[in-house]
Amino acid sequence: MGGRMGHVPRIVFISGHRFGVEALRGLVQSAEYAAREFEISAVYGLHPRHAYAIAGYSDIAAFARAEGIRHFWFDRIASQEAIASIGGIAHEHLFAVGLSQLLPLETLDLPSLFAGKFQRHGPSHGCIGMHPTLLPIGRGRAPIPWTILRGIRSSGVTAFRLEADADAGNIVASEPFAGEETDTAATLFEKVAATHKTLGTRLAAAIARNELSDRVQDTTQATVWERRTPSDSWLDFYGTTASLLRQIRACQAPYPLAFFAVGDCVVQVLKAEPASRPPTALPLGTLRVDGDEILVRVSDGDIRITHYLVNGASAALPVERHAFATAVRALDERG
Repeated sequence: MGGRMGHVPRIVFISGHRFGVEALRGLVQSAEYAAREFEISAVYGLHPRHAYAIAGYSDIAAFARAEGIRHFWFDRIASQEAIASIGGIAHEHLFAVGLSQLLPLETLDLPSLFAGKFQRHGPSHGCIGMHPTLLPIGRGRAPIPWTILRGIRSSGVTAFRLEADADAGNIVASEPFAGEETDTAATLFEKVAATHKTLGTRLAAAIARNELSDRVQDTTQATVWERRTPSDSWLDFYGTTASLLRQIRACQAPYPLAFFAVGDCVVQVLKAEPASRPPTALPLGTLRVDGDEILVRVSDGDIRITHYLVNGASAALPVERHAFATAVRALDERG
């Protein structure tokens, strides 16, 4: 059994995201946790008032309460209130998973202080984050949409040491998974969530035995992916079939949906496929309503949009389908 001075290793866990919930679930469902070889001293969750701004937000409080773990809310993890609160709870390990806020240096140094160590990280203490790529590839933002947009099939989740710079700390462990050409942001999100749980369970054994190790990231292989905004989901029908279908798959819930606009109608695309029949002779970018579906002429053929929303409502509703068809006809009449 690990620990020092008569107690087992103690963890403070910080998140506000589904990936954090799954990583915590992996820790809690481990054999080591069941045997009380380490403990979760507290969970800090991003307050639900911020849920609208977080793709993949999850209220970690419900899970903590169900497991009998004390829980605290925060708005800014770098606030003096949050720093003082975390500093008042003894812990040798700190996890921050699925958190878009950087931890302040005062908080990063807490585990080493409680462990009585001079270095920030070691086999028996330190701070761990997780990132849904195989670091050093894909540091930065929006890793799930970018994984699809860049055509990456083989990926994974990396546990790494938290430092002042985002995603740059030493690698503690990684867990690969296989992607599919047909993956959407939604299906890839679920694979990544499940992998966080697996990685959490793997780390439990090392924490209980004070056997955490790490290796330096190869900075010569590092790539940094840019932040994406809702406007990046706009569909430019002058692209190729492959690029447009890839963008539609990348821009699915819980991220902003792929969209285009016609007249007063904003159309959000849920699913599309290459048209099975020969391309139409229509001008590039032309839309046609074909029953319940939308046919679009792109640079190398036609794509068929089979599932979509019009102004936020299902296009299966006659009034929404009629509104969109009317807008397309008006566009045709103008030229």
